[in-house]
Amino acid sequence: MKRILIPVFLISLLLVGCNKKETPPIFEYDDEVERLVLHTDVQRAYLFDKVESVNLYARGVEELSRPLKPTFSWDGGNQTYTVYLSEKEDYSDSFTYTVEENKISFTNLKINTKYYYKVITGDTVVKEDSFLTSNEIIRNMYVSGITNVRDLGGYVTNDGKTNQGLIYRTGRLNQCSVDTPTNMINEKGINTMLNEMKVKSEIDLRIVSNNEVGGLTEGVGPLGPTVKYYQCPMDYNLGMDHVDNDP
Repeated sequence: MKRILIPVFLISLLLVGCNKKETPPIFEYDDEVERLVLHTDVQRAYLFDKVESVNLYARGVEELSRPLKPTFSWDGGNQTYTVYLSEKEDYSDSFTYTVEENKISFTNLKINTKYYYKVITGDTVVKEDSFLTSNEIIRNMYVSGITNVRDLGGYVTNDGKTNQGLIYRTGRLNQCSVDTPTNMINEKGINTMLNEMKVKSEIDLRIVSNNEVGGLTEGVGPLGPTVKYYQCPMDYNLGMDHVDNDP
């Protein structure tokens, strides 16, 4: 069976309870290695609790799905710094940030991953270090304007363990049940998905026949023309809902 090798973004209101409870993390622990915590206390309690206890963690409309944003600081005053972050020690394929203070917060770090970072001002390397992230699935993501974004990497399938950064799922990107498509995701969130998460395709699992998709038709979706938008509607019993794409 072929695997999808491009990042695919799944929109679904039906998969909010797919976390597996009372199972150890997919990745093996190494008690001798200090790992950077990425989950909040509430998230960790939820992930390791029983399925029947899911309602204990619901707090109305309060946002609880976003990961922690670990902050790193260095000696020096407020001035312009360039920060490089990479999974590779030679900093190839790195993310580059510019900050005007002597600290930075990283978001959307992968789980069970070693990162290298260095801080430069002018021609001077102010700090260079590395860290290892927590190996507790799942990888929660922060995308501005929307909620409940998760990387499906780390779970075991029939073909083996899935890699991070290939498939994501989340709540809706646009409002449901309106005639004119209206985005919930904002420009900052779109930038995260296009430039950081490298999303190339979007698959919308919401029902089309009752306009749960909010006026969208296949082709161009909330993320713009560079992302292919597909509709694969599923009913509330996880069956396929009919969609007629003929003109």
